[in-house]
Amino acid sequence: MELDRELLYRLEENLKPHRIEDCIVPITVLDYGEISIVFKIEGRENLVYKRMPLFRSMDEAERFAAMYREYNSLVEEAGLRIPPAETTTIQVSGRPVIVLYLVQQLMPPEAFGHRLIHGFSDDENRALFEKIIKEISKIWGFNRKCMSGIELALDAQLSNWVLHEDQVYYVDTSTPLYRKDGVEQINQNVEAFLKSVPTGLRWIFRKVFINDVIPRYYDPRKVFVDFASNLNNERPDVIPTAIDVINGILEGGNDPITEEEVAKYYEEDRKIWLLFLTLRRADRWAKTKLFRRRYEFTLPLKSSFQ
Repeated sequence: MELDRELLYRLEENLKPHRIEDCIVPITVLDYGEISIVFKIEGRENLVYKRMPLFRSMDEAERFAAMYREYNSLVEEAGLRIPPAETTTIQVSGRPVIVLYLVQQLMPPEAFGHRLIHGFSDDENRALFEKIIKEISKIWGFNRKCMSGIELALDAQLSNWVLHEDQVYYVDTSTPLYRKDGVEQINQNVEAFLKSVPTGLRWIFRKVFINDVIPRYYDPRKVFVDFASNLNNERPDVIPTAIDVINGILEGGNDPITEEEVAKYYEEDRKIWLLFLTLRRADRWAKTKLFRRRYEFTLPLKSSFQ
């Protein structure tokens, strides 16, 4: 995979994150994350780029990039398929932020799980859920067998999975979730992840991120509840099918997931992320309009929860 760093530097040099449509390098935004945007560049149609403007030093950015590469290797060791990926860092002269680009081989957009379910029959959706839940379960199998002190986790929502040529791929490894001898590796970069949070609220988000958000991805039951919950943003009518598949795969069949539990989880999640987006929009307005400063993040026009 050949990366054109000169092109990425030109993109970054001219990019206005809060007015991304003015970029002189033609790009197409594919998705918005809490700390990133995912896009294609015209003329580089086989690659997808994730922009992460989080880092205050090159050492910090390179440390995260190394963690990302290690996490990818561990996920593959667990038996999951992921697209080939590379990293590169860009620093524009005069700016305090180092931008890390994660570059991945583009998977067919129409093959992503959250798109497939709209055209699939009930039986095809059940088969898709079975394939994905079995892939997720490989992570827990790896953790049980691993003798090197490594424990893996993942964000299992449907939009992170691709069914391509009858093989399932996991595509969102940009938040490396793994522990070494019980130590959460991403905690060494937690301050970078909090850059997207309005300054006055970072203390409470730091607490929630470390004590609640990250640990939930290591709990198989919570991961599966989250998987089912996110279907509310796509096709709520298939949630009972997903729950049925999950309960059939959960070890021992004890403590089955319920529709009521999934609905409650979704409502709590929806309120949190809608509030977060509102606060970030207010923060962007203050920085760009009142203080005439550069705002490094690109926000969606609306949340997936709306």
